[in-house]
Amino acid sequence: ESGAQWYSVADGVSNYHKFYNGGYVSMVVGSNNVGIGVTNPVQMLHIQRSSQDNYIKVDAGSGANMAGVMLTEYNSNMGYAMRYDAANDKLLFSVQDGKSSALFDAMVMTMNSNVGIGTTTPDAGSKLQVYGKLLVGDGGIGIPSVGSVGGSGSRLVLQAGSGSTIPYGIGAESGAQWYSVADGVSNYHKFYNGGYVSMVVGSNNVGIGVTNP
Repeated sequence: ESGAQWYSVADGVSNYHKFYNGGYVSMVVGSNNVGIGVTNPVQMLHIQRSSQDNYIKVDAGSGANMAGVMLTEYNSNMGYAMRYDAANDKLLFSVQDGKSSALFDAMVMTMNSNVGIGTTTPDAGSKLQVYGKLLVGDGGIGIPSVGSVGGSGSRLVLQAGSGSTIPYGIGAESGAQWYSVADGVSNYHKFYNGGYVSMVVGSNNVGIGVTNP
């Protein structure tokens, strides 16, 4: 007090120790909680600032160091971490298996927005690279349809972008049977190429260049 910018005063009511700056409460400490910008923190750390974006900034140390947040079990090495790899400019999503303090990287995002799952070096020309088995679908049974986002059944749809028609699609129904995407109307299974039907199979007939053999 007396000219000093920061000081703490217990108010005798809430048992919070209040840190003032310019006559306004900037931080409070009490009941094992800390509040920054809020006078009644409800968690161990509670940060609030009205009408503004609020961030927590953690800088990595100089050199090949990390900055991040760890979420672990009480008195345990079991948990997860989100880390910034300053040396390689990557965001790492890591796990701890409880056996040691070592972190194992499960997923990575690079500065050019490429994502790798099961690898920390995703292909530079691919938005997503998965190292390992990939299951597409929700386990539902149904006819997947070209251009359809909803509905049951499992399918993999490849779209050219810019709202264009979907050039290729693969779907699955009734377990492990794989076939091209069915249109859900004619019961033909249609093989597409560039948005056009190149071959259809159904009713014991096969059509090439024709949609109703």
